[in-house]
Amino acid sequence: MLALFAADSAWAEEPAPTASAPARPPPFAGEVGGGELPRTRHIDVGAGFVFISPVANSLEDEPAKLHYNPGPGGTGYARILLHPYLQAAAVFSWATHSLETDEDALGAHGLSRTGNMTAYRLEAHILPTLPIGDWVRLYAIVGLGWGRIEFGTMHADYNGDFVIRGRGASYFDVPAGLGTSIEVIPRWLGVDIAMWAAPTFAKQGTAHTPLQAIDGAGHARTVGPLPEVPVWFVQSLGLSVLL
Repeated sequence: MLALFAADSAWAEEPAPTASAPARPPPFAGEVGGGELPRTRHIDVGAGFVFISPVANSLEDEPAKLHYNPGPGGTGYARILLHPYLQAAAVFSWATHSLETDEDALGAHGLSRTGNMTAYRLEAHILPTLPIGDWVRLYAIVGLGWGRIEFGTMHADYNGDFVIRGRGASYFDVPAGLGTSIEVIPRWLGVDIAMWAAPTFAKQGTAHTPLQAIDGAGHARTVGPLPEVPVWFVQSLGLSVLL
């Protein structure tokens, strides 16, 4: 009886078998770091130079005796990547244009100092895009814009000096053209080249209507309208920051 009790006690004191613990992996010998996420291009913000050529039309079926010369200016723009094959842009540009006139232009008979024409415009562009590799994008330009032209005071020498006050006009335009964007510092800086034509419509303002002026002898004279610009040609070169 004692022997049986001792055997039962020995069995009760024997530890229960346990599952073997998994072996620990060796310590990581490399560098621990979060890793840098790739930079993705979403918005281009840029500025640059433009060279703009206005085309003056005729006045009442007669050749215009006043012409607008091509002129330099500046531009600022922002492009948004909507899709790899589609972008949208807002573009502001301005330029200054000298004038060439005949002596009897505008019916002033003795037009001498004409000053310059300043033109500026704000346009929205839709840009169907063709990526070429990783760093070049070709795109077409279609859009809609609003513009303004301003003329300073003019002078004529007729019975003494007579002053023609400054005038201006507004218009809408429909830009259409081509452009390209080339990354010169990948994912940071690009060069942009574009050319487009912008036919105009809905032109209104004092620049395109006759006005009254008092000549050097104190007589009222009618000064004719300035030629309208049916189309603008724009060449643009800029640098953009890729954000």
